[in-house]
Amino acid sequence: MGFIVHQPRPKHLSDPFHDFSDSSLVELLATPDEQLNWSHFNQLLGPFLPAGTYEESVYFLPLAFDYLLTHLDDALEFQDAVVGFASKYAPQLKADGYLSSVQAQFLACLDTWTNTFTITHFDEAACRTNGWGLAYFDYVGASTEVCQMLCDLVRFEVHTTLAEGFLITLANKLQDPLTACWFLELARANQADDVYKPPDSLLIQKLLKSPELQRQAALTINTHCRSTKPSPTYWPDMFVLLSLT
Repeated sequence: MGFIVHQPRPKHLSDPFHDFSDSSLVELLATPDEQLNWSHFNQLLGPFLPAGTYEESVYFLPLAFDYLLTHLDDALEFQDAVVGFASKYAPQLKADGYLSSVQAQFLACLDTWTNTFTITHFDEAACRTNGWGLAYFDYVGASTEVCQMLCDLVRFEVHTTLAEGFLITLANKLQDPLTACWFLELARANQADDVYKPPDSLLIQKLLKSPELQRQAALTINTHCRSTKPSPTYWPDMFVLLSLT
């Protein structure tokens, strides 16, 4: 567990917005910690119509982070609940001595999700099998989750500097191949017609749209990454989109 809160596990959830039945609250509290999933955390943390107050629900915040770090496939379903709770109750978290640990956990999520860079290429036959009317499709693992986490941190405003700091760190390490890959992937998502994009923070947009930073990253990619070909289309399409050819 990334951090521990001092509040005990609640024996009662007060349903402050009167959105739950008594039986559903009992069932929620009866679920053991190790069986909690993204749906439970949405109910417990919110950010809309949570089952409990801050004092009742904060016990579950470290468990939610643990689940977020170990269940990438579920991250999009509830990470806004984690960010929303940590933003709405930032003053209480600070007063209780948890805020720095919470912020470290957000960065741990971003660092964990970007500690590898994997491209999955779907050719025309694979696209047809999946019911996609595309000639091909390239998917970068965890890209959507990273974009959404950055957007959530900015959208709820309180932890915007974490998202901006993450991009600053990438921009300062573009000689590293892994970092360069992620910087250009976020720049690509920012410019492409993707559903999940980096946030509209002025600082983040300035960094991702910087021709100089893009060229630095491209130099690293050309030196270290383009000779490996998990996809025949990802890097060529990227360099055309960003005018790096």
